[in-house]
Formats: sequence, C-alpha cells, structure tokens
Amino acid sequence: MSKLEVLVVTMHQNNLEKYKQMNIQTDVVLANQSDRRDYVEEIINGNKLKMITTPYRGVGKNRNMALLYSTADYLLFADDDMIYVDGYEESIIKAFEELKNADVIIFSCNFTKGNIVFNAIKNNTKRLNVFNCFRYGTATMAVRRKSILKANIWFSLLFGGGTIYGSGEDSLFLKECIDKKLKIYSHDFIIGNCAKDESTWFKGYDEKFFYDKGALCAAMFHMLKYLAATKLLMRFKRLSDFSCAKCARLMIHGMKGFRSLSSYDKYVIYEKGK
Repeated sequence: MSKLEVLVVTMHQNNLEKYKQMNIQTDVVLANQSDRRDYVEEIINGNKLKMITTPYRGVGKNRNMALLYSTADYLLFADDDMIYVDGYEESIIKAFEELKNADVIIFSCNFTKGNIVFNAIKNNTKRLNVFNCFRYGTATMAVRRKSILKANIWFSLLFGGGTIYGSGEDSLFLKECIDKKLKIYSHDFIIGNCAKDESTWFKGYDEKFFYDKGALCAAMFHMLKYLAATKLLMRFKRLSDFSCAKCARLMIHGMKGFRSLSSYDKYVIYEKGK
C-alpha cells in the first residue's frame, strides 16, 4: 500500500482506463456514477485500484464514498479531467513532511482548454485562513486522512454537481476544516493539468447561479450571510447581464430558500404562481 491514494469522482466508466488516462502512479479509489452496482479491485504496476460503481448521483456523495474506501496516510482528491505529472507522489508526501502541522494542502495546477494552458495557477506556499481559502477547489486538495476522520469532516450532500445547489461543496469542506481547527496550506508544487473544456453544472452567470450562491452564503456563514453575499455580489455581478438589484434579490431568495431546502426550480414555480 502506498502512502498516497488518489480519490477520483467519475461517471459511466466500464473499465479502469482512467488510471492510465490520468497518469495515476499510486493507489486509487474511483467513485463511479453509473446505472449499475459493482466493485472492482485490481493491482496494476504494484498499485491497488478500487472502483466502486453505484447509481447514486452527486459529487459530495461520491467523494464521501471514495473516502469510505480509502486507506492511505495521505489522500489526494481528484476530478476525472486531471492528468498528473510524473513523480507527484514523492512531492506531495514531501510537502506534508515539511509542513508538519498541515492537515490540508492545496497544490498548484495548470488549467487547459484543448492542449492550451489558459490559466497556470502557482500558489505561494503559505498558511491559509477563513479570508483567503475559499477560492480553491477540491481537485487540487490533499489531506491527512487521520486528521479528516478524527474531526469527522465530510462533503455536503446539498452542494456541488448533481445536488440541489450547483456548487460550493469544496468551500463548505474547507469552512468545516477551519471551524474544527485544522490547518490549511497552499503549496507551489504543480500536480498536473486539469482540462476545463466543459462543465457538468456551470451554465453561466444566470438566475440559478445567484440563487445558489445565496443558499451557499446561508449554509456557510449564518449570521454573516449578508456580508458574505455582498462580497460575492461584488465579485460576480460584472460577469452577469443582470442588474445589481436583481442579482441581490436572487441571492436573498436563495438564502430564504435554504431554510426549507428549496431549489431554484421551486423558487421559479413559486414566482410564476404569484
């Protein structure tokens, strides 16, 4: 068993080809969303590959599934559009050994469209806090397994692709880490290239986007939700064709909707029925 295990959320896989496609060089757990139930375990190049196939949708639910089947000291979360650099295991383990008090490390990554790198993100190696950690995604995040299990931290079943609200499971995960006093760092090591040719959940800065962001603010910040919503409004309003007032109104409806776990679709039906 290697000290590092990659936890991949994927869909409709019929074999273990993702192992080669992603250039994985360690143990791996594939949480495969499909239309059947199956479990496959195989040794390839001395690495243990496990694929758990279920019909259950939702990125958070399947990241949790992969966590349940994990065994290594360090876990690297992954989307299935990542291609890792050679030797990533040594560099990630070295980072944890150097940052001895780190429970979570967010690594650097190149984001590509086609074969073109359009966004090369190289982080500074530093401690993160509640003011600067929420811009990072799960797909470049590694954790000490014992730290996460001891603190009983899991991914939300309400936020992220395949759930009621379109995104935010990564921010909620990091917020819970902070609330439970885990230490989060960013790191300058580039783990690989992540293809961003299309998104399964992001359809633009539309009404649902702002409604869901309002729900996320309510879930994360409770008493400070309006302050958080104002910050997000300032960040995303310029990317939308809506007026500032409309964006704010949608976010407020999202906050109110979160109380009863009402989706954007229910909000639309309610508005039309008025």
